[in-house]
Amino acid sequence: AKQIMSQKRGVALLQARAINQDMPPRCMALVALGGDADLERLQSLILSDCGLDPIVLPRGPVTFPVAQGKQRATLIVCSREVTNVLDAAKVADIVVAVLPASSGLDDTGRILLSALRAQGLPSVIAVLQGMAALSMKQRNDTRKAFLKLVEHEFSQDTKLLAVDEPQDVNALMRQAALQRI
Repeated sequence: AKQIMSQKRGVALLQARAINQDMPPRCMALVALGGDADLERLQSLILSDCGLDPIVLPRGPVTFPVAQGKQRATLIVCSREVTNVLDAAKVADIVVAVLPASSGLDDTGRILLSALRAQGLPSVIAVLQGMAALSMKQRNDTRKAFLKLVEHEFSQDTKLLAVDEPQDVNALMRQAALQRI
């Protein structure tokens, strides 16, 4: 009886996983809004968190499993050109706006941001890079300043996450998996 139950449970799990595999992947576009934003580092952190080898970073979109294999995500890394960012935002479910804590939003980032808002934004997650290099007081002040910027430029429900270390990527991927699109 136990063997039959475990077989039925295994079949049910395989069917549930097959249903999730038929779902399209979440498309995430990484957009640098500051000149010091390091998208390649963020991409390698995300890929290594999901169990892929980040030694050789692929060119173009890459699809990988997230949330313990229950979902898939496609990652698009955008250059800082308006047309590339707008094209990526058209197809993306989530735009990950990457802001460097040291320099913040620059002129090109403002142009990209206004173009994105004019086109219409999908869901947005804001990521701060470089917070680990700041002192605790500077971290708090910087976080407050960028939180005001994010709430003003995007919406009130936009999350602001600091991603510098591999353990910080878990929060980003969890938010991306749970984000309403």
